[in-house]
Amino acid sequence: MMMFSDSNKYFLQNSRQELSKLNKDEALSTFNEKFKEQAFERIQRSYSEITHAERFSFYEDVLEHLGDYVVDELIIDIYLEDECDQILKRVIKRLSILESRLPQSFVLSGLLNASSCNCFLKEELTKCIGITEVDLHNTNQNSHPIIKKFAISINSSLLNSKGEAELRRLLIHFIKFWSLPNSKRGNRNDKGILLLHLINTFIESQQNNLCLNLKEVVADLNKYRLKDLVAVPLLNLDKGKSDNLPVGYFILKERLQEKLEHISFLKQAITPNDTLEFLKEYIVKHNKTNNSAHFKALKAKVISEVHKVKKEDILKIIGIEALINKYQADEFLSKIIRRKYIIEVIE
Repeated sequence: MMMFSDSNKYFLQNSRQELSKLNKDEALSTFNEKFKEQAFERIQRSYSEITHAERFSFYEDVLEHLGDYVVDELIIDIYLEDECDQILKRVIKRLSILESRLPQSFVLSGLLNASSCNCFLKEELTKCIGITEVDLHNTNQNSHPIIKKFAISINSSLLNSKGEAELRRLLIHFIKFWSLPNSKRGNRNDKGILLLHLINTFIESQQNNLCLNLKEVVADLNKYRLKDLVAVPLLNLDKGKSDNLPVGYFILKERLQEKLEHISFLKQAITPNDTLEFLKEYIVKHNKTNNSAHFKALKAKVISEVHKVKKEDILKIIGIEALINKYQADEFLSKIIRRKYIIEVIE
């Protein structure tokens, strides 16, 4: 198999040699710290080079050579395959041996004992988002009850500081749901736009109460996926455009990204040096219009943190002449000057 061709043998030998000296817990921790990133770069590259028919033996090989360390991520990837049932049947013996290596909080606990991947998905969605038989057999092409329930549950998890595992579970099940034949029928573009609209609206109204960073959780989930999720709504926050989704979706995605960046920034502390650097750059570029919400938030953040900066440092960075010429005509600089009582120097 390509995964374990000559180009990868040195990596395997080197990692095994170091990990073999440690107990199981120490070996897993060391693998995650030193080898996981490179291992998945190689796994993902090999996956992209194999044929569709080779996926069965591909998963067998990965589990055989690296299963002790990547079994949790590999099960997620197997679950997201269209041939999930067939692949599980092929590797179930190996997974049964490795099952003890799964963390207690593993988000797909129960999949290995399910009658099929689709049955498992249905059971999980019944528990996680409360879908009903009516939802599953809905004939109204414009109501999208399952999408609405996904949005409600995802939004709810964002308010829970301990809800990251639940959010990951919801996102994984959404990827699986989105790939189902039934999901691919009927107003698919409207479903993607509706999901983002509902999440956008919620985040806008609850931005001061959010406990989880949606963008970070999505990026972390994407990091070790073998399949490209660029065409899956919400899961493509950190990816480019896809021909499978309409322009309206990407307008909403950009708005959501901007909001998430804005919220993330507001929660970060900025140092006096950060404040001074911003003021220095602002003086140089202040004539260039920037009305984005993020830039406005940045200015507000600087104003709120300027009390930590020495007046002498601000004068040195901006210069008396620049202050005299600009402070009366620039609302932002005027607030900075008055906050630090620099006005006494220039009037």
